[in-house]
Amino acid sequence: MNRSLLRQSLLACTSLALLGGCQTLRDTRTTLSSSLGTGETFAIYGLEGRWAGKTTPDTPDCVGPTTAILTVGSDGFALDPFASTFVIDGKVSAGGAFAGTLTRDVAGAGNKHIERKLTFDGQVRKQSDGSEQIDGRLQSGRCSWHVSLRRA
Repeated sequence: MNRSLLRQSLLACTSLALLGGCQTLRDTRTTLSSSLGTGETFAIYGLEGRWAGKTTPDTPDCVGPTTAILTVGSDGFALDPFASTFVIDGKVSAGGAFAGTLTRDVAGAGNKHIERKLTFDGQVRKQSDGSEQIDGRLQSGRCSWHVSLRRA
């Protein structure tokens, strides 16, 4: 093969790659700049980040509606379902299933300690608009709550 033709082909391929890459960078910069200042949180990796939403009781005489905050990290999550009363730590599966339990002892009648558990099970779901939402259930004794979270 002719060296000149090989050099021209290599130069053409390199130029196309650079031009295409520059266009992609321009598009990214435009997308980011149009979103700055909106308060929207972007997912850096998968489900990681902050989520917020409502905790709504399913059973009467349980803690009323509150705002829940969920923080997802690389190896688990922390859910604050009742505005800083306590936090449930748990794990997230590769398929987006959330599972966690908080166990604590509370003083009962006659100075007896009673073990109380608060469990959270949830699942991430794609919405019709393309966004993600985490829906789940909190359970503690006779009380249960529905939790619905979106990116904060």
